[in-house]
Amino acid sequence: MSRLKHYDGKEVIFSYLNHATKQYLRFTSGVEDFIKRLVQHIPDKGFRMIRYYGFLATRVRSKLLPKVYDLLDQPERKAIPIRFPALMKSSFGVDPLECILCKSRMVMTGIVTRKTMAELRQCHERLALNRPIILQ
Repeated sequence: MSRLKHYDGKEVIFSYLNHATKQYLRFTSGVEDFIKRLVQHIPDKGFRMIRYYGFLATRVRSKLLPKVYDLLDQPERKAIPIRFPALMKSSFGVDPLECILCKSRMVMTGIVTRKTMAELRQCHERLALNRPIILQ
């Protein structure tokens, strides 16, 4: 979603999240004012942006986080791994490993990447022309 909604050469209309009300609001400003506001968010040359620090820093998290849990008397919660088919089924209600033609279970053997849109469309059209197999 683009935050920039409109630009006509004189004014810029953009949206932002008001953290107090948790709502997106639209703001209209002149071009120069918009650029001043935007430039404030560009870090100085050589400045290193730090996303996590302290016990959440990447280099020390595995050593310090268990100690933090011990100090707070909290059990360590492990992330539950969710596999691709389960994620697709829970999100979209579609089992990606179920054959659309015969409804049998398929085995994922690999992932094909770097196909052009024309190549993907060609594969899709070939598959769409097949008829479902009705088992009795």
